[in-house]
Amino acid sequence: SIDLRGASEGGVHRAFSIAFKPDGTKMFIVNRPYPNNSAVFEYHLSTAWDISTFSYDSNFNTNSQDSYMAGIAFNTDGTIMYLNGSQNLYKYTLTTGYDVSTASYSNTSIDLSSQSNNSRGITFTPDGSRLFVCSAANDDIDEYGDMLWSEQQVLTGSDMSVNGTSGERFGRSVAI
Repeated sequence: SIDLRGASEGGVHRAFSIAFKPDGTKMFIVNRPYPNNSAVFEYHLSTAWDISTFSYDSNFNTNSQDSYMAGIAFNTDGTIMYLNGSQNLYKYTLTTGYDVSTASYSNTSIDLSSQSNNSRGITFTPDGSRLFVCSAANDDIDEYGDMLWSEQQVLTGSDMSVNGTSGERFGRSVAI
């Protein structure tokens, strides 16, 4: 185990989610606010997949969108980062893949609260066609399909709706 509390600017006090660059050389931690610092912290791993070799790299503050971010996922080349707050899924663009210091909010989000209230972890299938969301309020996992974005598409509320009017929510929930 490693202690992240003093290992970075501002320190991670409530590590809530983790993601890695596919080659294992970077680690990303979603920090819940303490006191008001909901952010993604990026760490370099000098030995791939060995968390004991971590060093702080940078962080990206997400308070302007949501102060309670919970989950994180990247597209395959790391130029798009998705974060979920307790009710919304947010899309960020990274000008350099897997480098949160180059992140900016794309002004794009989807409200997931009608199905996945108080959402936590998120993950996509490798082709991005399905999104899975853990819902703490409902104690279930919701599956969304006909995913809306490719490398060229922009995520918009009209691309997917959790109420079934556009896109597709499979309607499957798995109690946990």
